[in-house]
Amino acid sequence: MESFRKVIKGWLGKVLLVLFLTPLALVGIEGYFSGGNKDTAKTVNGTDISKKELESLTKSFKEQYLSYANGDETLLNQAFIDQKAMDTLVARTVLLQQAENLGISLSDQQIEQMIAQQPSFQQNGQFSNALYENYLRSVGMNSQQLIANLRTDHALKMLSSTFIDYPLVSKLEIQQIADLQTEQRHVHIASV
Repeated sequence: MESFRKVIKGWLGKVLLVLFLTPLALVGIEGYFSGGNKDTAKTVNGTDISKKELESLTKSFKEQYLSYANGDETLLNQAFIDQKAMDTLVARTVLLQQAENLGISLSDQQIEQMIAQQPSFQQNGQFSNALYENYLRSVGMNSQQLIANLRTDHALKMLSSTFIDYPLVSKLEIQQIADLQTEQRHVHIASV
């Protein structure tokens, strides 16, 4: 052990120290171990989905499924929950990109009107700035974040309601789908 300490304190120890620390100093410890952008879970058409968003939605889905399973975590399929959260975020991102391409958005005046008409922000029939500020503090947002969320939610609702309310399916196709779903088959098994 004493001879090892002497080698480490000598010129050989200094050379080894420089050899081991040089790559860490050049690349950076965090970049060396993480290998790149640490906050992006997935990129969809150039738009990043953050790990924070994914973790938040995964946690939300897990809590929802736990309520169905009466709190028994052994009944949960974590891989399914993770994949469902990722699929939901990818679909949401694609819809938002399409809404942006189509120009679906609310103006500042429309958003102000929506906020002013919200019953939870009114006191004696008038908009109360104090109630609005209290709400923002309670949810941990500022006014710009709330406005961005309202724009996003409105764009998603407009785009998804277009597909839901106005289907481009003929009556013949609906009948064919109904026939396929109600079709019955008989299976006979024989073992030799």
